[in-house]
Amino acid sequence: MLEDLLNDGSGAIHTELRPLAAALAAAPKPDSVLSWFDQPGVVKANLKLLASGTVPITHAGLSTLMPWRSAAYLRDLLMKCGVLPQIDRYLIQFEQWLDGFLEAQHAPGRRQVLERFAAWEVLRQLRGSTGRRPLNHGMTESAR
Repeated sequence: MLEDLLNDGSGAIHTELRPLAAALAAAPKPDSVLSWFDQPGVVKANLKLLASGTVPITHAGLSTLMPWRSAAYLRDLLMKCGVLPQIDRYLIQFEQWLDGFLEAQHAPGRRQVLERFAAWEVLRQLRGSTGRRPLNHGMTESAR
């Protein structure tokens, strides 16, 4: 099953996803892994997009996957397996939220003011905090 999901098109597991395959195969509760795969098409489709190279195996690539919760869980697994470098998940989620929030701003000039404020004040503070300690839900909610 893993070979099919993580196939790079050559019949083999994508090289970068081999640590993920090994971790999933060694999971202490294989039934929970299988139930995760059986979410209505979401997990399998996202894994196939990564394995085929359609979506790059990067944090930016994962940010394009939907639904965001499934992509966030997949990101956590890939970081835990060493496939992706460690980053603060709350910062990534905030940045995704911010992109959507800014897209919804249609009043003339409002979006530019909010973008500047977000870049120079809010994101600067959040990114500075990640150097001292991991962000949490409350910190990003306050920033919103």
